[in-house]
Amino acid sequence: MRSKDVSLHQLKLENQKAQYDMMNLMDSFQAISSTLAIGEVLKKIMHYALNIVKSAKAGYIQLYEEHSNKLIIKEYIGFEDYIISFKVKVGESITGKVFRDGNVSLIHTTKAIYDSMADLSIENMNTIERSQLKN
Repeated sequence: MRSKDVSLHQLKLENQKAQYDMMNLMDSFQAISSTLAIGEVLKKIMHYALNIVKSAKAGYIQLYEEHSNKLIIKEYIGFEDYIISFKVKVGESITGKVFRDGNVSLIHTTKAIYDSMADLSIENMNTIERSQLKN
């Protein structure tokens, strides 16, 4: 009987987290539909995404820039301003491949992340390293 109570409690906690995450998503969708200012929309999306992914302390949103054929930073949280120099070619590193292929990629280990970034240009790797917030 005790095991059943623990399982029910765990299910209740997972349900509460799922409801919280869903509210964050709904809030982000409302933010998108309530304003036409792209900068504000992207900033709110970043805020809500970091609320959902509790372990994330930083992130950025890249959009495709047709004339350069690159993905450029449009909004960021948790990086130095230098991150704006980070521009990825289509097919380069994780984000470039996701954009090219149109498939989301879930990466579960630090090693897998670095393996997926093996083709990142030296310039972009330096930009990321230089953009890390100093604690």
